[in-house]
Amino acid sequence: MRNAYYELMAFFYPNYHGSPKYVAKWDGGYDFYGKRHERVWDKIANFLNRKNCTDVYGFIRANILVHFKDCYPNKLYSERAWENYQNYLRSCKDEIKYHIKSQLDLFFAKVNFYSASLGDKAVEAVILDKSNDFSPIIRCYLVWKFGIPPLKLPESVWKSGRLQYLTAKSVYDSFLPDLGQLFT
Repeated sequence: MRNAYYELMAFFYPNYHGSPKYVAKWDGGYDFYGKRHERVWDKIANFLNRKNCTDVYGFIRANILVHFKDCYPNKLYSERAWENYQNYLRSCKDEIKYHIKSQLDLFFAKVNFYSASLGDKAVEAVILDKSNDFSPIIRCYLVWKFGIPPLKLPESVWKSGRLQYLTAKSVYDSFLPDLGQLFT
């Protein structure tokens, strides 16, 4: 829970100065004034367990999109946070479906165009060409699906693709069922 929060905050806000070191208000224990605090991460985990939610990354991302940099962990175990997550799932389902379809259509159109001149190398050339505006998750999926060596993609693309998948796991799994094998 804690790692997911810091990973997403660092992803969305590269200049985010929050650090994963001990913070009494969130990690439990005593602060500088001697006041005792409970662990917020356990409260969030219990809240998500009560809601039967395993999509930690999606839940945190939904609330980051609402609260921006003010998305503190103590805001993540409320009914309002759950409503934010439900709204996020509803809105991203159609968006992701359109995104996947349009990017795969673009991919196949470019492969058809370049196959006359490049032959069998057209698929790899289109996937690895940085001028093609494929999202990281689609680029990773295509590399995996067509058996291209994974090291041909930079590690940053794999990390971004993984985060993109984890923040809407159930939605991506409904459209690309075998995508889970790639990132788990």
